[in-house]
Amino acid sequence: MAAKRFVLNRRRPDMTVEAFRRYWQHHHGPLLTSIPEYRRYVQRYAQNHIVEQAPLGIGLACDGITEIWPADQPPEAGTFAETQAYRALVMPDEARLVDRSRTIVFQCREEGERSKDGRKMMLFAESREADATRLIEGLRSPVVNHVIDGSLRTLTGERPDLAVGLVIEAWFEEEAELRAACRALATELEHNAWACVVVDELTLLDSQDPAV
Repeated sequence: MAAKRFVLNRRRPDMTVEAFRRYWQHHHGPLLTSIPEYRRYVQRYAQNHIVEQAPLGIGLACDGITEIWPADQPPEAGTFAETQAYRALVMPDEARLVDRSRTIVFQCREEGERSKDGRKMMLFAESREADATRLIEGLRSPVVNHVIDGSLRTLTGERPDLAVGLVIEAWFEEEAELRAACRALATELEHNAWACVVVDELTLLDSQDPAV
């Protein structure tokens, strides 16, 4: 399978957080998933709406996180970003929603079995070499995403100031379970430059789940 894609979205400066979330969920996401070309290139699309910054470590400089799992395509098929549908329909809508010069995209290799239950915590390390052993041991069924070298770019094509090498995702069925994990991992993150957010994950497209 091709590499999974993350998008760290930064809203337009003239847009409130509430307006950004509303437009992203109710207009931009449904627009994407309604485009036939998009559904050919992408098998799963999820939005992560941030509900808490820095329950551990430090905050993450973004307003919402997109995850995109590409469909299997031959190399000559290119990418959705190269299509006329993207240029004509999606780019103008992105300009209404995000600051393209500050919105960061990167690719990664995903390891682990994803959960669909509960609230999700996401941890971001600057380096792929970050020691995540104790973090992974302290989380229930985490997914570990190894960022591909050189893949970080803004939507306008520049290299961003932000460095991301590793992303860990974990799900919690109960709020008390999430808080207990935060307390247990607090000491570990005191000595490491991990950014952390708690999100509500919303899946808008999943070709393997007829219910979506």
